Amino acid sequence: MAYNSSSNREQEIQDIWQSNKTFFRLGFIAVVLLVGIVIGALIFNDNVNFSLNMYGEIISIIVTALVVDQIIRRRDRKQMQQRLLRDVAGPSEDVAKAAINIMREEDWLTGDRSLLKKAYLWEAKLAGVALNGANLAGAALGNSYFMEAYLSNVDFSGADLMGANLAKADMVNTNFHNAQMRYANLEGAYLGAANLRGANLQDAYLADAHLTDMYFGDATFDENTVLPDGSRWDTSAELDRFTDPAHPNFWQPGWVAEKEMNP
Repeated sequence: MAYNSSSNREQEIQDIWQSNKTFFRLGFIAVVLLVGIVIGALIFNDNVNFSLNMYGEIISIIVTALVVDQIIRRRDRKQMQQRLLRDVAGPSEDVAKAAINIMREEDWLTGDRSLLKKAYLWEAKLAGVALNGANLAGAALGNSYFMEAYLSNVDFSGADLMGANLAKADMVNTNFHNAQMRYANLEGAYLGAANLRGANLQDAYLADAHLTDMYFGDATFDENTVLPDGSRWDTSAELDRFTDPAHPNFWQPGWVAEKEMNP
């Protein structure tokens, strides 16, 4: 017990140091310089002028130290961001998930701060990942793996998802506006209230997908697009029978009712 308490205390001290090391360093510099002033004042007769000169030097050194520290912090942050992006795009699924967790802690997943916006993540291994609310607008995600991922409220607008595997992913309220989704696998995906306006769904596979309240708008289909009931799209296809529960021939996958009964 005593060992654990000691270890925890050491960790707390390390955390405090990491969070405030800049101020500790500047404080140390200030103390050393003040000691120098006292010693100099005892040595030199012109105490006032000497003190004023030393105070000026202190301010100059502290300002310089602050500027240098900020430059170092920016450089370190940039290097960290680049490493995290490499990890997300890399071959290891576990490493990619760990990188995304760090991004979320640092608030680098949402809005304009998102590191994944317009990122090159071709063939990324992200099965089961939690990216709710992330901004991936304009990202290159061709042939990426998002099976059973949590992608609700994600912004994929303008993203390249050609050949991406999104099977059984949770994508409620997800934005696919103008996304390239040709050959994408959306089998069993939960797409309630998603926005696919302007998306390219040619050759896409939507068998058993849940589309209630989803908006297709001017999305593009072709005869190779497989619809939720297993049929293929043609010009006579009534897409609203998959999206509108009030449609007389409304259709949804059987697993949806099971999920609603056992959330």
